[in-house]
Amino acid sequence: MKLYFFYEPNGRVEHTQMCLTEESAQSITALTGLPYAMREGEPGMGLCYVQNGAVITCPPQPSPVHVFDYGMRDWNDPRALDELRASAWDRIKRARAEAFAAGVEVPGLGRFDTNATANINVTAVFATLPYQPPNWVIAWTRFDDTVATLDLVSFPRMAMAVLSHASGVHERGRARRGAIEQAFDAAALDLIVW
Repeated sequence: MKLYFFYEPNGRVEHTQMCLTEESAQSITALTGLPYAMREGEPGMGLCYVQNGAVITCPPQPSPVHVFDYGMRDWNDPRALDELRASAWDRIKRARAEAFAAGVEVPGLGRFDTNATANINVTAVFATLPYQPPNWVIAWTRFDDTVATLDLVSFPRMAMAVLSHASGVHERGRARRGAIEQAFDAAALDLIVW
């Protein structure tokens, strides 16, 4: 038995059929009006198309939303530009959240958390510094859960690094958002990365 591919004029395979003889395939063509191509193999070879009588397996689908364009012989994303922009913004927001929580290295002090809770805690303690005695110290947990002892000199250094990191992440996110809003097609959106 051989595997026959019955296809439309654009090359899209309408169906496949195992046939004992080529005469059986010709009978199917007579009934359906669809030409056929033969390829050795088993059913379940993935999405295929026929070009110049040859059966060609489509390249892997880039994403679940991509649809194969048989005329262009390539995958394309059928979503409207607004949907593509929303998808790009979701991608950037995920990257922004990762960057926001990645921590910041403070030379001589170590790496510190930069997530939302850390920003609130740092801001709250920073606001009290003018009211602290000159010998004030605080034990502060680093990103790796070790403890740093910070004083009136080292705490502001750490606080400014944490808060600057957060500000920089948000600034970078706003810039990417602006680029997404200005993008005019899917290719331009694909170029926008974190």
